[in-house]
Amino acid sequence: MVMAIYLNIAAFNIQLTLRPSINKNLVEWQKQQILSSYANFIIKERPKRIHAVINFIDRKDDHSFFHKLGRQYFNKVYEEKSSNNISVFYIPSYYELQLILKKVLFDLLTKVQGFFIHCSAVEYNNKAIIFVGPSKAGKTTIVKLLKDRYQILADDLGVIREIGKTFYFFQTPFLEKIQLIEKLNQPYAIRGLFFLYKADKIRIRVVKNEATVFKKLIKQIWMKKHPAKSRLKPIIEFASSQEFFNLFFKKEKKELISALSTLI
Repeated sequence: MVMAIYLNIAAFNIQLTLRPSINKNLVEWQKQQILSSYANFIIKERPKRIHAVINFIDRKDDHSFFHKLGRQYFNKVYEEKSSNNISVFYIPSYYELQLILKKVLFDLLTKVQGFFIHCSAVEYNNKAIIFVGPSKAGKTTIVKLLKDRYQILADDLGVIREIGKTFYFFQTPFLEKIQLIEKLNQPYAIRGLFFLYKADKIRIRVVKNEATVFKKLIKQIWMKKHPAKSRLKPIIEFASSQEFFNLFFKKEKKELISALSTLI
């Protein structure tokens, strides 16, 4: 019997189809792995529109398991029929399935006004406050400092997507550095985005120059090495429609919360 599980991630509906296997235990194991790993992103009823399908199938033979290139061996995990139709061999690990879902979402985002962003974020009054910066800039540090006042939404990765001429922040179901983040599939309006800088004094400065914003922002967005001009359009529009700030901060919780409170 074919079994279907429906995920809603960043307003995309993804169907996970568990096809019959010669080993029934594999199907049940895969089902339980999905249900436990993506619980808050599962929708009970079949949605009207399916944006992508991932089929779980048996391997045809042992020869399909490994591929050799020189002295390197590669485990063949999935086959791509199209960008929104993938066949996965029972049973991918949690991390392999996570990579496959990221790949599917990346392809879906290229077809709409949206993108993955390397960031951390907190929630206040159902709005997302987003923090970006290069590695070691303090993305995880700052949300830990703010967690007593604000709900942590992310500390490594998020999705920004335009729906109805408004950009929203979405959590991903993927594992992050802080493992106890509650992940939900709801959209969050964006209150502001902060470029992080470690300093000996806390201060916030508005960034109004769109070219400056774009130059800083593009470094934190997942995209192909040489993106088409059409893929830059949502980033340009996002840069011109939001509030951006430079946040210079140190590890002083009360002072940091006070400084942010003046803006929100």
